[in-house]
Amino acid sequence: MKIVAGFDAGTHGVRCLLVDFDGKVIAEDRENYPCYYPNPGWVEQEPEDWWNALKNALKKALNKAKLDGREISAISIAHQRCTIVPVNENGKPLMRAILWNDRRCVEQVNWAIKEIGENKIYNRTGYPPATAWSAYKAMWVRDNNPEIYKKAYKWLLTHDYLVYKLTGEMKTSSSSATMTGILDIAKLTEWARDVIDALGLEAETWPEIYEPGEILGQVSKSAAEELGIPEGIPVAAGSGDQPSGALGCAVVREDTMSVNLGTSVVIETVLTSLKLDQKRRYFLEYNPAGLYAPESTIMGGTRTIDWYIENFFENKEGVFEILENEVKKIPPGNLGLTIIPYWSSALVPYWDPGARGVIYGFGFTHGKYHLYRAILEGIAFEVRKLIEFIKEATGNEYNRIVLHGGGSSSQVWCQIFADILNKPVSTLMNKEATAFGAAIIALKAAGAYKTVREAAEAAVKVKKTYEPIPENIKLYEDLYSIYKHFYDKIKDDVSRVSKITGYYP
Repeated sequence: MKIVAGFDAGTHGVRCLLVDFDGKVIAEDRENYPCYYPNPGWVEQEPEDWWNALKNALKKALNKAKLDGREISAISIAHQRCTIVPVNENGKPLMRAILWNDRRCVEQVNWAIKEIGENKIYNRTGYPPATAWSAYKAMWVRDNNPEIYKKAYKWLLTHDYLVYKLTGEMKTSSSSATMTGILDIAKLTEWARDVIDALGLEAETWPEIYEPGEILGQVSKSAAEELGIPEGIPVAAGSGDQPSGALGCAVVREDTMSVNLGTSVVIETVLTSLKLDQKRRYFLEYNPAGLYAPESTIMGGTRTIDWYIENFFENKEGVFEILENEVKKIPPGNLGLTIIPYWSSALVPYWDPGARGVIYGFGFTHGKYHLYRAILEGIAFEVRKLIEFIKEATGNEYNRIVLHGGGSSSQVWCQIFADILNKPVSTLMNKEATAFGAAIIALKAAGAYKTVREAAEAAVKVKKTYEPIPENIKLYEDLYSIYKHFYDKIKDDVSRVSKITGYYP
């Protein structure tokens, strides 16, 4: 048997998929790791935890499949984007990694906007300044830990660190590097050196860039011994988690779109050529099939559901089944209770680190299960809003929408999406599309398919399609007409709250 290994090194753990050359998942497993929150708005991880999780997830998956690793023809890695760690010449981390959802670099972002200008940076990189992007986190280290900054040999993304542990090579992928905020978005395999210089960073401390699917190196002898697999297995340049997830949904045509219902909710489609949007209605990723990828994000996705469960349920056992059953009893529209899901700031359309979540429409008839349905409907309303921005900017119509990630397991939520979007939405046989996207890249690298696009279209299979329920469409249309303008009326006051308190969600 010939197989490939696709990994998703996400916010909470590493998932490993073993996939055969026909695109069938042979086995999968995962290993989790913690986040650390040393200060409000800070989120950190130990990079060595990523490596240990990758090792353990692979070993467990191989054990499930009763394989010893000699069958693996290629490896590729998808990863949490923006997360960054400085390392020395020997690849040793100089501090904990700063995660994508860490908000400590507000001051650096504001400086870049004022001193350099959003348009200049956006036109070169596809990304206006924001706290999520890696470069601004590196600036924070420079300004607050200058000794660590001086010792930094390279700044490595999660993908890059794991590639180094596997191969000894410090290299990155163009699909991984987009959200550093300093990639040359037109050339893709070059850094935007003028932006790097303007930000006061050093271009030589960022790794060399390769196209997704290119072989970055082979599994070294030392890594092979730790992993319990043969050395010499090729490691292909991977992708950020969301482009990988879109690939794992076969989003390789301009009329297709994916919605990842994960920790953050991410909407992604593709374009055949570079098209920047001066109104910032999306940011621009790079799909591993060689396509530009307009994307928009709700920072608080299923993490908002986690918050809800943590605060409203002492006993967590069987809670998802309880919620799924209880929310079915509540009518569409939720008797007017609605949320705006900015629990973790807002990117498109406000680009405001001070944005906060809003709940409106409470009445005495509402209980804790109504609040849960409000989260489901509110996120779906926000997804519709962001899709409309992308449609306006690209001029494309989206006839195929695929839901993936953990939230796609909820049949109630999938139906809510179909009703609110007024479009059929599909789920996949393999809901772990992100790791599957990494496996698709590995399949191409192993020679199972000629192109990444061919591999995606052959391997991805639909599980179920949800059609809009006619009697729900008008109700949701009316509620959405209120929702889409609601935050505009209060956004300045909400942002002032963050400034007054000094707390940025």
